[in-house]
Amino acid sequence: MALFSALLFSSCSDNEMINYIPEPEVDTHLDLLLYDELPSTAKTFILALDEPSSIITTQRSFNLKEVLRAETSADKDFILITSYSAKPITNITLKAYLPEIAANVHIATIDSIPMFGQVAFRPAFLDGETSYATDDSRVVSFQREFIPNDMSFTVDSDCTHYQMLKTIKTNWTLSFSNYDWNPDGNSTWLELNAMVAREWVVIVTNLGYMLSSPQYYEVMNNFSSIFGGELYGNTGELFTNADYNNFIERCFLSKRFVLGRVNPAYVAGLGGGSTWGVADWNFYGHYASYSGWEAISHELAHCYGFSHNSNLTYGNNGVGWTNMVSNLHVYMNTLGDMPYESRNILDTHNSAYDEFRGFSIDRSKMNDASTAKMYQDSKVRKYFDNEL
Repeated sequence: MALFSALLFSSCSDNEMINYIPEPEVDTHLDLLLYDELPSTAKTFILALDEPSSIITTQRSFNLKEVLRAETSADKDFILITSYSAKPITNITLKAYLPEIAANVHIATIDSIPMFGQVAFRPAFLDGETSYATDDSRVVSFQREFIPNDMSFTVDSDCTHYQMLKTIKTNWTLSFSNYDWNPDGNSTWLELNAMVAREWVVIVTNLGYMLSSPQYYEVMNNFSSIFGGELYGNTGELFTNADYNNFIERCFLSKRFVLGRVNPAYVAGLGGGSTWGVADWNFYGHYASYSGWEAISHELAHCYGFSHNSNLTYGNNGVGWTNMVSNLHVYMNTLGDMPYESRNILDTHNSAYDEFRGFSIDRSKMNDASTAKMYQDSKVRKYFDNEL
């Protein structure tokens, strides 16, 4: 077998050499990982229902454009694949980027990762020289004593759910906080438990998906004809076409949000800068469209600098950005065009989870008949069905 090698840096040790191997003279390696057959030590969960808020608020953070991510473990012996998806993701591919050759190598496939699952995977190149296929149709062979700092990883999947998540353009980095919560209960904020954190993941994912959709773009660019008036800013100035498009694009820019749970004894929500918090009923009411989305989008509008003088926070006679978000949600969700469409995905409302939830359920926030009526009355639906 003819091998030719290129020593990329003269100071490299032998096991840092990358050998280029002419195809098809050698078989390439690809780890085929089956989740159910992995040892228990290689599998864990984030946001487990009993995970303490001290862990959630210090160790759980993700970018909405990277719901599934791969990174190097602290000891550089494993690749950690973590899912911030509230549904399983199947048929996952893992690639490593080698800066020395400016190419990705195909490392492994994983049949599935469950909701909020994490897998620890030890790549074969740590245990001996291994040949891999590259994206640019080469074959490379190399070995490493540990995963180098400049090696990065990408994960992908062709499953329908993940393909929906890949359409999200909102570049939001999300983390969690208890803010000024104290056990005495006399603070503006309450402790954020795993059940709430899970629902926050669903909320921001669904919202990011909506704000990235062609339907949202079309509604925003036909806002006045749909809702009977224009959006306006803090001084009452009406939005121009440029203003609508600028706001759409602003949500795609990098922004950090720190998610919390407010105390409904004091406020229904708090938002501004990076602070984004809502009260308990929003964490299960949002599935019904009529309960949750106005509060959630109201606080988000504050985060983007809009005050109560703007109808991006409070609608004026049904004309407002928050009204539009609720109308768009009921339209897209009823048609099944949403990453998370059912409250039964997380079951936060289920009495079986009372001990984890930390708050009672108002059943009026889950009236499916009211949701169906809202769908029929939705101005967004009427617009797309040519009924306006």
